[in-house]
Amino acid sequence: MRTRRIFLSVLLASAILSCRKDNSPSEPPLPSGIWVPLSLDYTGDVTDIFLLKKDTVVVTSYMDFNTYPTKTIFFQSNNGGRKWLPWKSIRLDAGGIRGIFCLNANSIYAGGGEALYYSGDNAKSWDTLNPNSNGYIPLHFFNKSRGILYTSSATFLTTNGGVSFFRVHDRKFLKAQFFNNSVGYACTNINLLKTNDGGNTWSVFGPIWKDHELISTIHFITENTGYMVVDLYMNGIAGFIRRGCDLYKTTDAGNTWIKVNDKIDENFNIVPYSCYFLNEQVGFLAGRYKILKTNDGGVTWSEDYVDSTFRSINKMVFTEAGIGYAIGTDGLILKRNK
Repeated sequence: MRTRRIFLSVLLASAILSCRKDNSPSEPPLPSGIWVPLSLDYTGDVTDIFLLKKDTVVVTSYMDFNTYPTKTIFFQSNNGGRKWLPWKSIRLDAGGIRGIFCLNANSIYAGGGEALYYSGDNAKSWDTLNPNSNGYIPLHFFNKSRGILYTSSATFLTTNGGVSFFRVHDRKFLKAQFFNNSVGYACTNINLLKTNDGGNTWSVFGPIWKDHELISTIHFITENTGYMVVDLYMNGIAGFIRRGCDLYKTTDAGNTWIKVNDKIDENFNIVPYSCYFLNEQVGFLAGRYKILKTNDGGVTWSEDYVDSTFRSINKMVFTEAGIGYAIGTDGLILKRNK
């Protein structure tokens, strides 16, 4: 009888613990198909975002040591943005961090302000490369030695991990995208460029733009298929006035471009800063106050997110599974589950 009572007591206790565990509060999953703001202990502009691996996201900020001596410059989330942890801060004199590129957790380049920085131990410590320089900002690194970087006025290549640089173009690249160690695309505000030798040399190709047309951004989904947003301007009393934007598509590696849509700005009043296509049908445009989505290759668009406080969205990235992240002004970070 005593043994049976002990058994029943243990069984009852296990049932109570099980109920407590099942009924304990937990974070609900984020909804699918919409952009959800993520909470970050920072209200300034988020300058860059990098997907280190699945569910591991790194973001950077403009904060510098003189203005915010106790604040962090980097934040990392290991659970898809639900919780953000500060990285060890670099002591910056001015300018904050404007770009980051991670080969892996133990090989990280960050730039902006007045130097290029490198961490080989998951941001536990940082080395200053080229101090008092023009603030080299990393766009792409092939390995620990070789990478593409830009300053406010030009684009450079390093072959020794940021110790020295040589100029590869006289304008800064707005975006660079590589598919392997040789072939890559880039754009300035007036030119499309392509390299076949890992960034050593770049050739200008594509359309010849008129004086009042400026490239805003590009995105390639394969080596042959890509998209480009071109801002349109006209003469005004006080100078150039923006009058809209056009979306173009190429399927032959940029040799020819077809205009897909010239009514995006007219219909949605958006100034696109970032373009990202998951495939030839599904794509996103992000910019002033909103994100648009297309399901037919850019022919028609709909509003996918509108910021109620009029914050701009400056960059989007997506995982291979189609999960999206976007960053912008005033601490804005968004996530979109597929």
